[in-house]
Amino acid sequence: MKEEYEFILSGVALLVAAGLLSFGFGSLSGYSTKEQSSTVVTVTPDIVKAGNYIGVNIDADGKWGVNNRFNVCKRNLCYASGSLHCTGYGCRRKISVDYRIPSNLEQGDYYIRVKDMTTGEYVRGNFKIE
Repeated sequence: MKEEYEFILSGVALLVAAGLLSFGFGSLSGYSTKEQSSTVVTVTPDIVKAGNYIGVNIDADGKWGVNNRFNVCKRNLCYASGSLHCTGYGCRRKISVDYRIPSNLEQGDYYIRVKDMTTGEYVRGNFKIE
């Protein structure tokens, strides 16, 4: 009789441990509730000379939109910033602005980054300065 109780208790303990592992890691890592960014950033033209204008186009479909500021960055260093010219903290829907690239930026691969307020992540649109 004692062996039967031990067998049943060990089976219950195994089920509880499996449940904790399957549910626990998702909530600890945030993966189970994390939303994927639906924000898209495009830059036109994708090749430009320093001092010229680019079009920054953002499609922000997330619940909270995107931050109203963007950065011009290269290799995780940001050199300039601009405004999306929308009211409030979060910009929603489709936003398009013309932005003049600073003339002192060197040639290379750059990106525009904007923070998705729904996910908290930065979304990028790439361009090149010749």
